[in-house]
Amino acid sequence: MNIPREKHINITKYEFLNEKKSFEGYLWGGCIETIYSGLDEEKNKEETEIFKKYNLILKPNELCDKVLFLETSEEKPSPQLLKKMLLKFKEVGLFRNIQGILIGCPQNRIYYNEYKEVWKEVVPFDIPIIYNVNFGHCYPKTIIAYGAKIKFNSENNKLQYLESIVE
Repeated sequence: MNIPREKHINITKYEFLNEKKSFEGYLWGGCIETIYSGLDEEKNKEETEIFKKYNLILKPNELCDKVLFLETSEEKPSPQLLKKMLLKFKEVGLFRNIQGILIGCPQNRIYYNEYKEVWKEVVPFDIPIIYNVNFGHCYPKTIIAYGAKIKFNSENNKLQYLESIVE
């Protein structure tokens, strides 16, 4: 408290990894490693049971009006591990029916280009992906509102909140 935060300048703007098109939907997602831990039954049996009990991972039919927001943590998983996790997401249907994906910039830009290639390889081409968005574990470590409705306009590259979940 009362200590000024270090200023971080974003030297690059966000990038479009797949088809650039307008989309809107309600935000759902979070830290990739955390979501994966709820799907990796071999390593995290107890955690996967909790995820199942409380329906923490959405089913493909629940994703029709969703925009995924995903980011890696300060653990900076290797590109090979990121690919393994994203393939699991694909297997359980997390990329089916979604409107688009926002991907947080990797912390300290570690694996920036390698991660970008993994995303382009794993996610179907028709899903719009905006890469290098400042939220989550990247600096300046901002948050993103779960459940808020957002819209991306591809004509002016504007990403905006349409509805907040807080009243």
